[in-house]
Amino acid sequence: MNPTWRPKNGLSGDVNPFFWKGEYHAFYLESSGISDPVLRFRTMWAHLVSSDLIHWDEYPIALKPGPKGSPDGTAIWTGSVIEHDGLFHIFYTGYNREDLFHSQTICHATSKDLVKWEKDQNNPVLKADPNKYETHDWRDPKVFWNKQTNKFCMLLTARRKIGSEPFIKRGCIVLATSEDLFHWRVDSDFWCPNLCFCHECPDIFQWDNKWYLIWSKFAKPMGTFYRIADDLRGPWHTPPADRLDGKYLYAIRTAGDNFRRLAFGWVPTRLGEWDVGYWEWGGDLAIPREVVKNIDGTLGFKCPPEIIKNYTKFLPVNLNVHLGTWKKQEDSVIGDRVDGLGYCFVPFESDNFVFETSLTLKPGTANAGILFKTELDFSQGYMVRFDPVYRRVVIDHWPLPADIPWQSTVIPPGLPSNNEPSPLVEQPIDITYEQPIDCKIIISKSIIQVFVNEKVSLTYRVYKTTGIPIGLFVEGGSVQFINLKLKEI
Repeated sequence: MNPTWRPKNGLSGDVNPFFWKGEYHAFYLESSGISDPVLRFRTMWAHLVSSDLIHWDEYPIALKPGPKGSPDGTAIWTGSVIEHDGLFHIFYTGYNREDLFHSQTICHATSKDLVKWEKDQNNPVLKADPNKYETHDWRDPKVFWNKQTNKFCMLLTARRKIGSEPFIKRGCIVLATSEDLFHWRVDSDFWCPNLCFCHECPDIFQWDNKWYLIWSKFAKPMGTFYRIADDLRGPWHTPPADRLDGKYLYAIRTAGDNFRRLAFGWVPTRLGEWDVGYWEWGGDLAIPREVVKNIDGTLGFKCPPEIIKNYTKFLPVNLNVHLGTWKKQEDSVIGDRVDGLGYCFVPFESDNFVFETSLTLKPGTANAGILFKTELDFSQGYMVRFDPVYRRVVIDHWPLPADIPWQSTVIPPGLPSNNEPSPLVEQPIDITYEQPIDCKIIISKSIIQVFVNEKVSLTYRVYKTTGIPIGLFVEGGSVQFINLKLKEI
């Protein structure tokens, strides 16, 4: 089974996860995938359920847009699920593009079985006050129980209308409260840091004695970010590395119990399903990440072990050496090229596999890592590179664009000019010479998902279908790879 998910006749978007009695319910926005943005954003709530993160049952559509002119007549957008006294509640964004004053409102639906949902006849249950907030950004409700106040709380994506803030920095998260889940009132501006246009898909949870606030933003730097506080009222502190994964895993939200929490996000497609098309809204649901809390209270992601165990077919790890000196003994490989680039390939054919290894950089080594989708002559390719000098792990590519007028000179004939940034994705990581780095790479057709040291993940999409699936490389030094494992489902 492919570890990512896309509906047969459409695309996946924001996930609204809910954990109930040992099962994960992934309510996600399903789009038709049509390029027209109006039609693409006419989403509904689809429903997947799994108890093992491997086998997902597709349930009936939970919520569809209402009749023309209704609060959700154009689309059903992001929200959240909560249970109270045996009744399940969905709070979602109702989108009505015909309403020039309140196009986005908060709507409500209930269910007794998590399958059949009935919309609240009083929808919308909460509108933005036009004197305080811009009414076209009022969405993504996250509802939770606050035992300190004995009230239900709702966090909302919003934008302040008044004040001295610059227009592009008015994004805020608003707090609304309720005693019965049916009647709501705006309580306060929960968090207004003047950081971006708006904070999408807020999520919040408490872990031990810390509160964690998660949100996403579509402006550069794009991605999902988080803050930490000792109290729900703040102040909210910025961790040293505040972006979870990278900019291509979006709208990350979490669900779980007191023992385990998983994070769900999606990977966008590119126009025309090729590597030079612009990034679009909607794509595939990524592998759920297991949330880990580091010793210092910061958060990280690791691949759930059941995902790795799903790959049961072992493939031989043979080497095809091209540059440098490479020695293989059982499940260990040592690569050496002190004065430049050394690389080798692992010949096999697959577009759905996992590659596991632990690599150790010898003192003074510039960088090393794993190649993927790389041409035999090294004219094009991608890599997962560990940079000890910059203390980071990256997904990168080549050839890189050159400054004009050298562009046509350095790009080999027949290769397209690639204006993607370098690196494509990066995450900070402590790299110490002679200390092993655990790395798991899962490639599912065009999606690559990298997990490092059970606390860092990176995600990207590559449509390129040619090249060797996996290789090893080192630059300016020596590297040892141990416990190499190559597996298919």
